[in-house]
Amino acid sequence: MRQDQIDKIWEKEPAHYAKQRIGRYAIKNIKERLQLKYHDGFSLEIKSEIGKGTTVILKIPYEEGTKCL
Repeated sequence: MRQDQIDKIWEKEPAHYAKQRIGRYAIKNIKERLQLKYHDGFSLEIKSEIGKGTTVILKIPYEEGTKCL
C-alpha cells in the first residue's frame, strides 16, 4: 500500500458505507472499538512496502487475570 492509501483509511467514510464497514472501513471499525475500551491506552499502526506486504501492529494493555495463550 502507498502512504496515501494508508492515510485514506482514517478519513471519514461516505454515508453509504457508514453501516457496511467493508474493506478499509473494517480496520477503522476495529480502531473505534479499541478507543471505546482502551481510550488512548492502545496503538494501531500500519506499515507497508509496495510489492512486499503490509503489517498491522496492534498494542493493547495487559489486563490482570487475562489468560495468555
